[in-house]
Amino acid sequence: MYYSKVCTMSFWKRLLGRGKKGADTATRTRPASKAKGDTKKREARTRKSETTPAYPLANVAGLLKRAKADPDRAIAECTKALKVNPKDAAALCCRSLARQVKQDGDGALQDAEAALEADSLQASTWTVRAILRLARNDTKGAAEDCSQAIELDPDYADAYAHRAIARERAGDMAGAKADYAKSIDLQFRSSLTAELSQDPGIDLKKK
Repeated sequence: MYYSKVCTMSFWKRLLGRGKKGADTATRTRPASKAKGDTKKREARTRKSETTPAYPLANVAGLLKRAKADPDRAIAECTKALKVNPKDAAALCCRSLARQVKQDGDGALQDAEAALEADSLQASTWTVRAILRLARNDTKGAAEDCSQAIELDPDYADAYAHRAIARERAGDMAGAKADYAKSIDLQFRSSLTAELSQDPGIDLKKK
């Protein structure tokens, strides 16, 4: 009988967490382990965000818009990125446009030339220098740079748009009209393709 009572009391103590064994199992909490891999990934993402400017090289219109919105920030971010990679064409193009906004024409042209040296196979780098030449009223040079960009990428809308401006200023209204129309057509097609690609019911890859 005594043995039965002891067993019963021991059972209830363990169940309620008051016995030695019950206290260990009911109240003990294990500290959450920190995944080393997750910490390393966070640190890598932080380093990347600190060194990589959020300016896509292909979208010169977007580069110019953001440079005008906050040129000081653009210059600071791109300068930081260039300390890591002095031949970062995207950062050079971005800083070039931002310096132009700040009326630093010489610095802007220097960055544009450096961007072309770093990557002369991108239509965007030629278009950036064309923008700077337009600012200096060098319509002939601007048109030539845009033509080079178009030769590299016949579907690059920004190049047609800025060549249209150069041709219009030079008095070539027919050429300007054709370039404006081409730029608008390419931008419309690009926007339409992007919109359709988000529709799961449409497969753009089918011929």
